[in-house]
Amino acid sequence: ISLDSAISIALKNNLAIKAKEESIKSADKKRSSVFELPKTNFNFQYGQFNSINNDFGFSISQTIPFPSYFNAKSKLFNAELKRNELSHQISQYEIKAQVSSVYFTCLYLLECQKTFRKLDSLFLNFRTASALRYQTGETNLIEKTTAEAKNTIIKLQLKNNESELRQALNDLRTIMNVKDTLIIDIPEYLIPITLIEKVDSTLIRNNASSL
Repeated sequence: ISLDSAISIALKNNLAIKAKEESIKSADKKRSSVFELPKTNFNFQYGQFNSINNDFGFSISQTIPFPSYFNAKSKLFNAELKRNELSHQISQYEIKAQVSSVYFTCLYLLECQKTFRKLDSLFLNFRTASALRYQTGETNLIEKTTAEAKNTIIKLQLKNNESELRQALNDLRTIMNVKDTLIIDIPEYLIPITLIEKVDSTLIRNNASSL
């Protein structure tokens, strides 16, 4: 998954973002109804009013507010809509920042993992070679012990790194509100550049900045 996809999914699945979007819709509807007149009141009466006979009575009333009322109400609803829109925008920025931070943490830990695995392989070979040299009497116990200690340290660092990576991926899933297994897509601008052509050491020695 890429960073842009992770952000898009997080914004889509975040419950707080959805709630703020509903608040915006509600505020927009209220703003649209600002010039609606209050409901007309209709009353019906039945009984003896003016004589011994039963009479029917009807009354209709309609309240018409002053124009200043509509103006004040319009400003209030516009302010409420603006507040909800700004709150929604801030929440989006917060989600984007959280996803980006955790995403780049995952990238960093993935690169560390590659390095620790290479070192683990190198120190394992060093440990094996030192043990063999010790058995044949070509080296002393100090070199053998040092090789074992360095190999153990690298294995611990690799284990800690993998634990941190799992936690970072879990944090990313939580922010995105997904349960799927995530495979981080390493952007091209973060892939190390490999020099293909051989470097002329003479040019380096004669360069003024190296003197």
